[in-house]
Amino acid sequence: MQLQPCSIYLIFHENKARIVQAGAVKYPIKLMDPDSGMGDKALALFANLSMISEGHLEITREGGIPLLVEAIEVGSQRGKENAASIVLQLCLGSYKFCSLVLQEGAVPPLVALSMSGTPRAKEKAQQILSHFRDRREGVNGKAKS
Repeated sequence: MQLQPCSIYLIFHENKARIVQAGAVKYPIKLMDPDSGMGDKALALFANLSMISEGHLEITREGGIPLLVEAIEVGSQRGKENAASIVLQLCLGSYKFCSLVLQEGAVPPLVALSMSGTPRAKEKAQQILSHFRDRREGVNGKAKS
């Protein structure tokens, strides 16, 4: 069975969990290799799967965070947009995932993206950086109490 080009971009909500539960996340992770030429398509798929909590867990479990940060840094314009969107979903979904993104060194590429990306990429990067800042201020505020 061959997928139609648009089918990777539109996944019905009820099928997202089925895709994740079937263990399908590990295959697009392999496509994120810059030499594969399929990174943008893999990121489009992950952007869909990152909309559900099961997707967050599997993307992280399969080693996706370093690849997402790399895509934000050196990916295509479309890849940077999708990677930033996925990272935003991960960070909003879990303190733990947010910490992993920070540990991966995402701040410098996000700052660069917030200044020189497409309008959508800039917006996502700014939202992530704002989330990091709010989180840090929340932690510092609690520490002072």
